[in-house]
Amino acid sequence: MSRIGQQPVKLPEGARVTVESVPPPTGDLLKYPMTPRLWKIKPRKLEHDFGECALVHVAGPRGTVSTKLHSVVQVRVEGDQVVVSPLCGGTSKCGMTMWGTARALIANMVRGVTRGYTRELEFVGVGFRTALEKGRLVCRLGVSHDVIYELPARFAGTVTLAVPSQTQVVVSGPDKQAVHEVAAQIRDLKRPEPYKGKGIRYAGEVIKLKTGKKK
Repeated sequence: MSRIGQQPVKLPEGARVTVESVPPPTGDLLKYPMTPRLWKIKPRKLEHDFGECALVHVAGPRGTVSTKLHSVVQVRVEGDQVVVSPLCGGTSKCGMTMWGTARALIANMVRGVTRGYTRELEFVGVGFRTALEKGRLVCRLGVSHDVIYELPARFAGTVTLAVPSQTQVVVSGPDKQAVHEVAAQIRDLKRPEPYKGKGIRYAGEVIKLKTGKKK
């Protein structure tokens, strides 16, 4: 039994969940091997012993989030809660794994459409600052040119960028994965260096500094 998967997800006021069936993906698992180690592995066809996948839509005050779940799990809406159960009865390793994963994904979506997710970043360094211009982040990161970050098209309408000060960026939205992915992309523009800690870091992140060489 999965301790997480067997717990139902309670729906707060304003949250709505709909479930629809979609056909599972088709194709080869190893269609394009990338390393010589995989060349000897023959492509395997996907097996669909558990039927169709479940496409879950969660709507709330902060937006709508959707995700596709593995066909080994079944999702049911019972009153004010969502129940996830494995079709294999929890006897297979895949069923046990995807049971808890599916329940956690739905719980994250419910929280996202009701309370939302926020990720804050800080610019640390002399002259390091940023500004929001026409929906793009224009950053000065100690180089000869401005570093511009533009929100990817797939996150348009889902993730919101805010600049409360010249050294702070707030990423928010109902989709947890999208919010954290955008925050990671911004941090990658200038990762904190290990000697003085200059760069872009998450709020509250502790950077372990190295000791420089002494003459």
